[in-house]
Parts: sequence; C-alpha cells; structure tokens
Amino acid sequence: MTLSSSLADGLRPLADAMANVAREKPVMRLSALLGGDNADASARQARQLVLNWIELHGYPIPKAAWNEDSYVSDLPGTPVSIVRLVQEDFDYWIVRFDHPGSAAPGQNSGRIWSNEISVVVHGDTGWFALRQRVSGTTPIFGLTPAVPRVVRDLADDPGLVGHSKRFSSTATPVRTREEVEEMLVVLRAPERRRPVFVVSETQDFQSLINPNRVAERTVGIAHVYQLSYDAAYYLTDEVGKELSVFNGAVRTYRPSPDLDSDNPRNHPLALPYAISEWAQGSGPRKFLDFLVFKATEASLERGEAEKEVPSFSFVRRLSAQRQREAAALESKNETEKLQLAELEIDALKGERDDWEKMAYEEEANARNAVERATEAESRVYALNSRIAALEEKLRQATNVETDDALEIPSSFDRIKEWADENLAGRLILTSRAARSSKNATFEDPSLAYRSLLLLANEYRNMKIHGGEERIQAFEKACRELGLENSRTGDETRLYEKGDEFVILHKGQRQLLNFHLKNGITRDPRRCFRIYYFWDDEEQVAVVGSLPGHLSTRIS
Repeated sequence: MTLSSSLADGLRPLADAMANVAREKPVMRLSALLGGDNADASARQARQLVLNWIELHGYPIPKAAWNEDSYVSDLPGTPVSIVRLVQEDFDYWIVRFDHPGSAAPGQNSGRIWSNEISVVVHGDTGWFALRQRVSGTTPIFGLTPAVPRVVRDLADDPGLVGHSKRFSSTATPVRTREEVEEMLVVLRAPERRRPVFVVSETQDFQSLINPNRVAERTVGIAHVYQLSYDAAYYLTDEVGKELSVFNGAVRTYRPSPDLDSDNPRNHPLALPYAISEWAQGSGPRKFLDFLVFKATEASLERGEAEKEVPSFSFVRRLSAQRQREAAALESKNETEKLQLAELEIDALKGERDDWEKMAYEEEANARNAVERATEAESRVYALNSRIAALEEKLRQATNVETDDALEIPSSFDRIKEWADENLAGRLILTSRAARSSKNATFEDPSLAYRSLLLLANEYRNMKIHGGEERIQAFEKACRELGLENSRTGDETRLYEKGDEFVILHKGQRQLLNFHLKNGITRDPRRCFRIYYFWDDEEQVAVVGSLPGHLSTRIS
C-alpha cells in the first residue's frame, strides 16, 4: 500500500462525515412597498396570503395565527413561528417557515428551505420583505431557485412596488415609442437597485426565451420587458446601438447611476446564437435559469436605498422584553416572571444566531468581492497591456501582426504573462492553471501555447458564431495538433472529487467540464491535458489546469 492511498483511506471516514454536514447559504433577499390605497388593509391581505401559502405546504395554521397574533410552538422542530409586535407607530408581523425542498416521489431532496417573511406597517406605508436560505446534505452548488409563489400572489394583489416601478409576474410589453420612453425612466433611475431584463423579439415576433417565465420567476427582484422588433429601433435612437438590444438578443441592464455614459460591457448582452448554445448546448432553458440565478445573486447585495426590516429574532426579543416589563409592573408571580425571562433568553439566543449567520454571509460576500475586484484589476491590466502592445505594432508596421507571428515559448515560466498579453479578451488563463504548470515535466511546452491559441481562435469563433464551417475548422485545428476535445466526465462524479475539477471564477464555483487531450498515456512527460469551461457571459474559454492529467474516479 502506498503512502498516498493509506492517507486517502484514513481520511475517507472524515470525508464521508463531512458529506452529511448540512450546508446553509443565503438564496435571496427582497423588500418592496405594499400597493393599495390603505396600508393596514394591504398588510392584512398580505398576512392572509402568507398563511395560505404555508398551508399549501401541508402545515395547518392555528386559529391564533389566523387572527394575526403571535404563535411560537413549544414543540421542537416546529416549522412555523410567528411574532406580532405593535409599538409606537410600527406594526411588525414576522413569520419563520421551514419546509423541505421538492423531490421525486418517494425521495428526499436533502434540502431545507428557510423563509423569513415580514409585513410591516409604519404610518400610512406598508412593507413586505423576504429573506430566504437553503441548507442540506446534498450539494447546493448549481441550485437555481425561483421567487416563492406567495410573492407572485402579492405582486398581483395588493401589489409590490420597487422604487420607480410596480413589480409584475408577467413581462411588460414595449411596442411604441412612448412605451420605450416609459421603460427608459426605469432604466435610468439612479435609485434603481434591481436588474432589468429586456427580451427582444425577432422580425417574425419570436424570442428564444419566454419573457413571462422570466418575470414569474424573478418578480420582486428584477423587472422584465418584452421589446418588439420595431420598438428596438426606438430604443437604439435613445441609447445608441452599443447599449441597445434587438433581433432576439437579451440584455441585462444592471443598476447604474448614469446609464447613458456607462460602459456597455457593464450591461451584458446575450446574442441569439449564444442563447441557443448556452451551457454547452443546453440552450434557452439553461439561459433562463442563468438570468434567475443572476437576479437572486444581485438581491443579496445590500443597497443603501433598500428598506431594512428587523429580523424575526429581534422582534421576538422586543416582544418578550415588553411582556416581562409589563409583568413586573403588574406584580405577577415569580413563576410567570421566570417563564417570561426564559422566553426573552431564547429570543436573545435566536438573535445571536441570526447575527452570526449575517456575519458569516457578509464575510463570504466580502471575500468574494475582494476576489472579484482582484481579478478585475488583473484583467484591466492585461487588457491595457494588450492594447499597448497592439498600438506599438501599429506604429511599427502598416499591418497589425497576427497570431501567426507570435513567439511560442519553449517553457512554462511565463505562460500567464504570455496569455494575458496576447490573448486578453479571447481567453482567460487562471492563476491556478499557471501554478499547475510550474513543475510540469511535459516534454513539449509549445503544444500548450498552441492549444491556448486554438481555444482563443477556432474554438471561440465556433462558440460565438456557430455554423458547420467553423465547427470543421476547429476540428481540423485539433487534428493538426494531435488533440481531441471532449467532456471531462460525469458531472456528479467530478463534484465528488472535491475541488480538483472546480475553480473559483468571478466569485462563483465553476466546473472544468471540458478538456483538450492527446491520447490515453498517463506518463507525465507525454500526457497532455488542458481543462477548461466556456464562460457564456464573457464569451471566452477559461482554462483552469494544464498540462497534466487530473484524476477522475474511473482513472
């Protein structure tokens, strides 16, 4: 038995135990004004809709809760708890509700969805808020959530309003110049905190994704518009071609203090072919999931203008404190006072747990933000270097030099710098890939450089533009290098390998699901592999490991 296999066997029980640890992550956070002419009436309607939604999950609601009073069961593991507190001119009603995720008949999804829903009235204004988390022993990575049904019901009646526009569970049609101008009011609003998805139509009134389905799944955390073919011309007149969207494409307009002077790259555009080939050919369905994921991800970023609603534990503690103070004034017996004190202690513990979770979430968000900022700075530097190099070449010659004139190094020493300088905007070579090449014993480093050019040129052209001609050009280039392009293996098995086939890219874990390879030898001197995935958003291949072989379960 080798030392490595002995160590692996020794760590296997720990790995098995960790596989059963419940992992919790925030999913979405939303808040909005309640519509309607009367805040109290809208709040009552909202509370009833929330209780109806809970009962639809199979949890009977006691009479006290239907009367909108507090309800906290003494039974452990009770999935429903409600606290009601009226003080000064605030009326808080907050419910906690946990339920298992959906799964195939006879199976357990292994996930628990935790929802904290608040309905608050302050003077003549009503607010609705939702915080949602998911936990479980099954992998959470890759999970695509959707806004709960109760939010869609509330958006329909009494209505939910976010800053400058009422949320809708259907896409807002944009057909005329006047409707384009109304949409631009929302797009240009400096206080906007939600993304806006604009789904354009082709000349024959078709769109690759159903805009109403996008709106239904993102109501409360995004606005969705369906832009007609003719209206796209009106939009282009207003914002210019670079910021417009037309002919079946979909654009995400992120919040911006000044849309008209903003960089168009800050507002991602997905062209029809890219949507059709999204997620390695999975197509429009996966692209729609991607939009939903981006909306839920954006909802977790706290904006200064967002209405912050107190947590369940905070309001529960205030309620318990008020009861204890009232008991002291009324000289109740010591047993009742002790029970109220214990209730307040429990509430304090719950509030402490909430703050610990919030601290963990903020720490994770900050860590991801630092990583994204560092990566962005690196990319900006690389792009500037690329521009400077091209400008120098233009000064020295009448024609810009092509990749054919690039010097191909004979070692891996500067592969990261070489890729950043020559392939910026066409391919991303991660720092992890560069590190993996440092001690490589592969005999032909030039093959790695030529393979990167292959991914940056023929492969990228095939992915972006499609067509049989480009597919054949890529396959021909692979054959000339003695390579084949294929998937790295079954995704479930790859995830089970831990982080070996997963990299962090733009703050998100991504699977290295494709590789270029030469034959089947495992001799590190002759075995060649480049592991990568395709970034649909930036339209580039992202290389996560080279030039050696990563082991799968069947290796």
